[in-house]
Amino acid sequence: MSSELHDRIQTLLDNKKVGVLTNWNQIWGWLLQAKIAHNRVVTVSELVVHPLDRNGLGVNAYNVHSTLDKVRTMGADTEKLKQSAAFEISSDVVKRDEQLAFMQRLLDAAGGMLAPLSGDERLMTVASGHFSQGCRAVKAGCRTPESNLKDAAGNLNEIHVCGSDAELTKLINVGWNFVIIPEFVESLFPMLPDVAQAALNAEHTAFSMASELQVMAGMHQIMQKGGTEDDAIAAAKTAIPPCNDYIHILADFVSKYTDGDSGRIISYLDAFGKDFGSNKKIGEVFFTAVVQAQFPTNTTTFPLVRSALVATNLVSPKGKISNGIAELLRKTDVANLSSKKQLANVVATENLLREVWAVLEEVRKDGKLIETMCNVLFGKISARTMLFILGKQKDGHEYSQTGAVYETFTHIKEVFLQELQHASKGRFTAPTTEPADSPADKPSASERPVGLASASDPKFIARQAGWKPNTLFVKRDGDAVNELQELTNVGAHFKEQILGPT
Repeated sequence: MSSELHDRIQTLLDNKKVGVLTNWNQIWGWLLQAKIAHNRVVTVSELVVHPLDRNGLGVNAYNVHSTLDKVRTMGADTEKLKQSAAFEISSDVVKRDEQLAFMQRLLDAAGGMLAPLSGDERLMTVASGHFSQGCRAVKAGCRTPESNLKDAAGNLNEIHVCGSDAELTKLINVGWNFVIIPEFVESLFPMLPDVAQAALNAEHTAFSMASELQVMAGMHQIMQKGGTEDDAIAAAKTAIPPCNDYIHILADFVSKYTDGDSGRIISYLDAFGKDFGSNKKIGEVFFTAVVQAQFPTNTTTFPLVRSALVATNLVSPKGKISNGIAELLRKTDVANLSSKKQLANVVATENLLREVWAVLEEVRKDGKLIETMCNVLFGKISARTMLFILGKQKDGHEYSQTGAVYETFTHIKEVFLQELQHASKGRFTAPTTEPADSPADKPSASERPVGLASASDPKFIARQAGWKPNTLFVKRDGDAVNELQELTNVGAHFKEQILGPT
């Protein structure tokens, strides 16, 4: 690549005022013109999902089959697949293993609904991911949740799926045209795949639009790299996602309640939701209630209670979904939780979930349990505690499947530990030391996004609200001036100051 072309591409990528679709169309046009990128027909056996696709969350197996069902119903149209793009898998062994490991995690979470890796994979999609994985699933005869696609055994079958649609048969067996970007281009511009996926997934009507969690994952990436909340919002809006009108609410959730630099809460919520069906919309009203809830204590901001509220709605049964929005829990339930009468229950829930989160992070990092199962276990206990303290257990997914009802927090914790022992094949032992993420003594007041430790550290919360040592304050009911000298986890120490002659 010439230095002149390199500089042109970098300048365009650095220009945050240009929309992602404009950026991508300009860049891939330049790469084609320079004969760096090229067009060719790609077979679906060559395709995996790029680790940056949908802001690092990848495809949802249920959405894969839903997309396939829609194409089967409407009829296949190759025109809808134009501008499909893929990046070459790395030739570096370590990098290649990381890229394929991302796809394997999606396969592990899919429970047999996506085709296994075959060794023929050469390219990573940044658009057409759901449809291409659907075609792979047909060729592999995967199980399907879509009644219209099932054969007698409940699986995908090419003859049954395609019927007389010769175009769909051709797409599955022959493939279609892709723009191929060489691996060295991604090495030069590591965020180019992210620009491509944002542009193409926004444009392609044949594929599902970005979910709220996908948008949040993208905003977290920007904040984690030092961007402001406004930077993250501006970048997310360029793709015009369905949640554009309340994107500032999602940004608040990301900056305050998603476990700091790791962003594990976003990836956990997405993965847990995928385990129970296609992407569900939480909606502006409920998300606003969750983010803006004011609890009658300032010892914690309740990040895990808030994530549990979202998790519970992500597994709403079909009867609790209205106009595409999950409504197992509603705005009134959030108001109930933030009342004084529920304070003891909410504090107990936050403490229980914090303890469980630390345990699962430990077994995940030690390799005793795969991340997919950790997500499922934490999602289950989150939904159980929410439905328990709100008195709505019989409305939930678990009750409809097993009839399970929990009487106490202790019962909920005991069941969790039993499930953890079973899932880890007995390799789990209860930790005897404090979790590694216990509140830091002096968290940074400028931390963005806020980590779980800081979110439950009263000193950090006080500093965020403006209570900083060496600052002067006046009581509302008096005129004496007081200097804040020290903050502790149980209170504040003031000293009255004389500023002039009395």
